[in-house]
Amino acid sequence: MSYDGDYLTLENASNLTFLHDDIVQYIHDTLIWIPSINPAMNYERGLGLNNYGITLFDKEGAEVILKIAKAWADLFTYGPSTLNLTGSYGWITDDNGILDGDYERFNINRDELVNRFRKLQLFSEKVISNKYFILHHGI
Repeated sequence: MSYDGDYLTLENASNLTFLHDDIVQYIHDTLIWIPSINPAMNYERGLGLNNYGITLFDKEGAEVILKIAKAWADLFTYGPSTLNLTGSYGWITDDNGILDGDYERFNINRDELVNRFRKLQLFSEKVISNKYFILHHGI
């Protein structure tokens, strides 16, 4: 993808990978360790993802992404073929106004998820060895 500050142009789909918002939330605590660049704030350096905007990751960030992606991929390989993971806490109101809450559960194909983390590892390796960036486009 190319990025000129205003829009994205798809040039090669092999340079993309997607992580569902539920997975991003699931691994959120580890994502805030990643050095990042915020183009919306004069390319200010910080940590983690911009949930609703663009985040860039240079070599410094890619070195951390590589390790985090590898760790999650390795961990998930030990799970069953369909992973049943715990999501965010949610609640509902019944007709009497009584709140009832519980954690959401979501299922995801283990091999597909591991492959996405492995692809993120490959992107990180390219950034580390060349003058590339990883671009995260928020949710």
